[in-house]
Amino acid sequence: MSYGRGYRGEDTEFVARAFTRLLHDDTEVVAKTLTVTLRLITFPIWFPFYCWRVWKRRREMKEFAAGRARNRIINDVVVRTTTLDWVKDHPADFPLGEYDPRVPGLQRTFKKMLTRRRR
Repeated sequence: MSYGRGYRGEDTEFVARAFTRLLHDDTEVVAKTLTVTLRLITFPIWFPFYCWRVWKRRREMKEFAAGRARNRIINDVVVRTTTLDWVKDHPADFPLGEYDPRVPGLQRTFKKMLTRRRR
């Protein structure tokens, strides 16, 4: 679709696309700069809450794993069943259940927790 030639002979469609692309690039840069600046300014506020939430979650996971693996030999079967029990107890975090892509990482985390606890 061509709009013809402009006043000075340039292709108006090309000019319009180039100008629109330039405006979008500038807008993206400004938005990203504002986002990074806002995160840096509010870092002292949100970072402690983020760390507290992570520590709380890990503490819950350690207690859960310790309760499931009490008086049992730690092997891959125990780790797998503990992981699947955690996934069943937290369906909002793992919407695909045992087929969720984050389950292998969770299983590695539980294995590390249980081997550290055993020492």
